[in-house]
Amino acid sequence: SLVVSAENYQKNVTAIKKVLSGKNKSLLNVLKKEMRALSGAQKYEEAGKARDQIKALEKIFEHRGVLRGDMPSDREKALQTLASLLKIENIHRIEAYDIANIQGKFAYGSMAVFIDGMPAKDLYRIFKIRSGSTSDDPKMLREVLARRMQHREWPMPDVILVDGGKPQLNAVSPPYEGEVGGGLKIIAITKNEKHVGDSLLIAGKNPPAGGPLPLHALPLPLVNLLLHLDTEAHRFAIKHYRAPQDYFVGLKVDKI
Repeated sequence: SLVVSAENYQKNVTAIKKVLSGKNKSLLNVLKKEMRALSGAQKYEEAGKARDQIKALEKIFEHRGVLRGDMPSDREKALQTLASLLKIENIHRIEAYDIANIQGKFAYGSMAVFIDGMPAKDLYRIFKIRSGSTSDDPKMLREVLARRMQHREWPMPDVILVDGGKPQLNAVSPPYEGEVGGGLKIIAITKNEKHVGDSLLIAGKNPPAGGPLPLHALPLPLVNLLLHLDTEAHRFAIKHYRAPQDYFVGLKVDKI
């Protein structure tokens, strides 16, 4: 039987991944060089094996597009699963919102934007809260969403995610759920006592059990996408209230 060392096995796995991703066509050049060297040394059997490997790799490259097309990425799986869960055709733009403040002062709302499941950081925005109360999260979220919706020059999202539970979801859903031709969906991520995401709420939808959808019951790619969205919105919010005032010069802060 053929015994392969753990080191060589890992190298082979890495090489295969690179081949399938199109990042290692140089491997063909290495094999061709090796084949020529073996042939020159009159090691024809080994040269023949190298030639067979070259042909096999060329066949993989020829069909790489088909192979990758049959294996959707986790990101694609997550978007497809979320679209199915929300009963919409597809998802292109997702916006995630969070609120941050220091002891009820200097409150900011953040908007993180994902395009096709990937962060689009140049589209992120920060909103300085103007309402009198900076200790009412649902009210601040409602203000941020109202100001965001005034920006008709910004492409509208397919999905909005807010950090919080039913109070936050209820504060923003009635005015906006179903906008953009009835397709806009609003969801929320609830946290446990350790401030870790533990369930998903969907505006206007009661799950079969009558409560939130536990994250552990959802496919892992979707969970990872939801937590990434929530984390990005939170990171972007707290980054700004911790920054010095001159940081805001040139920052994309909402003016409406």
